[in-house]
Order: sequence, then C-alpha cells, then structure tokens
Amino acid sequence: VGHARTLVSVVAGGELVSARAITQGGRDLTLALMERWGWDWGTAEGAKHVAHLRHAVSPAIAEWEEDKGTDPTGRPGGAAPNLAEGERVEPRRVSHAEVSACLAGALAPLLSELKATLFAAELEHGAALDGVQLTGGTSDLGGLAEYLERELGWPVRPVDVSIEARSMDMAGRFVLAHTLGEHAAGVGGARTLDFRKHEFAYRGDLALARSLSLWASAALVLLSVVGAGWFALEVRARGGEAIELEDEIVAELGELFPEVSAEKGRDPSMARAIVVEKTAAVAERVELLGATIGHAPPTLTLLKELSQAMPPPDEARIEVSELTLSHTAIHLKAKTDSYDSAARIEQSLQRNERFARAKKGDEKKLGDGISFTLTIPLGDKEEGSEEEAG
Repeated sequence: VGHARTLVSVVAGGELVSARAITQGGRDLTLALMERWGWDWGTAEGAKHVAHLRHAVSPAIAEWEEDKGTDPTGRPGGAAPNLAEGERVEPRRVSHAEVSACLAGALAPLLSELKATLFAAELEHGAALDGVQLTGGTSDLGGLAEYLERELGWPVRPVDVSIEARSMDMAGRFVLAHTLGEHAAGVGGARTLDFRKHEFAYRGDLALARSLSLWASAALVLLSVVGAGWFALEVRARGGEAIELEDEIVAELGELFPEVSAEKGRDPSMARAIVVEKTAAVAERVELLGATIGHAPPTLTLLKELSQAMPPPDEARIEVSELTLSHTAIHLKAKTDSYDSAARIEQSLQRNERFARAKKGDEKKLGDGISFTLTIPLGDKEEGSEEEAG
C-alpha cells in the first residue's frame, strides 16, 4: 500500500501469477482527514501517523456517523464552512476514535477492490489463498494489518524487515528495497535476481562451475546406471558362453577319450588333468615310435632333391605325367616346350651329383611341345655298370 496506489501481487509456488494496480493509497486517507475537518496537509498527515485502527468501526457505521458528524466549526452535517479570503479555521481537538472512523471510511473503496481482487484470484487459480503480506509506507498505519484481516477474512501480516530498517521509522517504506537486497545477495534462501535473460544473461565463474558440476554429476549417474546394466548383460552373456564351452569340452573329451565319464569333463580342473595325462601318454608313445625309424623318410627326401635339381620355371617348363621311384632308379614321363628345354632339364639334373647319370629319351613332337622320358639310375657307377652288364 503506497502513497498514491496499491499494488496487489498474487504469488503461487514462489512465482508471480497475477498482479493489479489499484489507484488508491495513503494519499486518499490524508485527503479524507483534510476534507473532514478542514485541516492542512501537515496536520492531516500527523493525525494519520498517530492514529490506530483498533478504534475503527466498520465502514458502514463510519458512513452513518459521517452523515451526522460535525465539521471543525461545529456545523452539523459535515458541511464545509464559508470562510472569507485569508481566514483560517483553527482545528479543534479530535479524538482518536473519530480519526480512526474517518480512516475506516476512507479505506472502504480500497477494501472493496481488495476483496474483489483476492476472490477473483482464488477462482482463477482454483486454490484458497494462504494469507496476505503487507508492504509499503501506508502499511505502517497503526492497526492496518489487524483491520484488514478482520475485514478481508484472510490472515494478514506485515513483511518483516531488518533492525536497521525499523530504526529509521516507517519500516514499511523499505520493505521492497530490503527484499530486493536479500534476493540480490542470496540471503535467507532467496533466489538471486537476474534481470539479464537469455543471451544477455551473466555467466560468472561460479555459475559456470556449478553448471559443469551439475552436468558432470548427471553424466556420472547416467554412466553408472548404464555401466551397471552393461555389466549385468556381460555377466549373463559370459555365463552363457561358459556353459557352451563346458558342453564343447565334455563333447571333445567324450570323442577323444570315450572311457572318460561326462561328469569328470564338467569339472574344469579334472578335465585339464585328464588332457595333460593323456597328452603325456601319447607323447611317450610317439617318442618310442620315433626311435624305430630313421631321421628322414627316404622317398620324400629323394623327391625333394629331384625337385631342387630341376631348372627354374623361367628356364624350362616341365609337366610330369608319370613318376616311378625305387631304390635303384627314377623313371618319369614328362612334357616340355621344346627340344632345348628337354636338354636344359637333362643338364640341370646331371649337375646334381646324385642324378649325374640322368638320361632323356623317346623325344616326340606333341602339339606345341614335345614329350620325353627321363631315366635316372641311383647308386654308385660301379653298381650301375655291373647291373647293365648283367
């Protein structure tokens, strides 16, 4: 309740939901006192500040008494006196009850607007009001909170301010400044006011750090939830894989070692011991068999030496169609590109000491190449000469 107007703000959940300005305030109360008793502004203001509405009656009674009241000169009906120019009527002494009744009558229009506004707020938001908080310079009028509570029907209380504001008298004038200061300083759990919004909003280091910490905490919680779910799925999947591997181990053991029971194969330590034992037994058998044969298979060794004695593919191409190996000789039937290629094959084999007696024969033209036979006696020359003589 200010000097010239009254501002009504309806708040729900800490947020402003509606507001209204009423063009009535403390000035109307002072004017009512001046008009009633012909006082000047200073006298009316002084009387208003020392008045207390505990003496006030309802506006209806005050209006009824106003019709029968007297003006400062004692004229009935409250008629204003006819004064000559420059003439001043001395104010008579007026009781506190009379001042309170006059103020109550002056408050009647404001009281009616307040009731309508507050009832409309309840209907609009579908909830009963918890109460009314009183601020402004006129809120310091003695007994105003109690008077409004009695007339409105809602709990009414002045907003509390600091000791410093109360020490300056008429603390209601400082309520808005005091509340804004608390909001700006973040005192008493109030949210800090920030009039710069959206792209103009200020972002200090602390605000940035707080935002980062909140996002980091949210990300950590989300990561923990996702990690826990992923871990549970992995454990379940690994459990299924372990069961499959266990079945495979049992099947392999049953196939390799039919004498081993499936129950033993399901025990990992027992299965490993069985495999180690069987492997050691097989290794021992292989070692015993290895002692009964030579170090290198003779036929494979001979075939390897024959392949290495052949000329490189870029010098002579050979396609072997028949190959006979024995401990006395090698006989092969092959095909090559030309007679020169057959000669190079023969010469390449003869450069090997073991195949020095290689001899080609039966050369025949065959399509785009020739076919020939190749005989390589094995053993010493003396042995071969005796065999030929025999």
